[in-house]
Amino acid sequence: MDKGRIWAYIKEHILKDQRNSGYIRIYYDYVPDKAAATINEANELLTTDCSDCHHEALRLLLSVRNDERAQNALGVAYWLCGQRNEALDCFRRAAANGNANARENLRQLEALNEK
Repeated sequence: MDKGRIWAYIKEHILKDQRNSGYIRIYYDYVPDKAAATINEANELLTTDCSDCHHEALRLLLSVRNDERAQNALGVAYWLCGQRNEALDCFRRAAANGNANARENLRQLEALNEK
């Protein structure tokens, strides 16, 4: 059209910035949160009066012990299984990460240790 002037204009003024353009492709993949399921299962076991259940909860939580979300529950499991020093460590770690329940558990455990 118009002896190629329209194409020349489009090429020079519109397409010039797009010559070195690229694009990014993003793929999403569903990855189930197995740690959350384990923590939830252990929390259910910790609400019972069953010593065997507490030990089972501890076993489950040890499998996700590096997950910050598990620290308070792990502290409770240690506490119920009679391992107070380990419980203190877990409560301190969870409290340092802002877990209000862990702060309260830490306060209660430290009060018991003072007696």
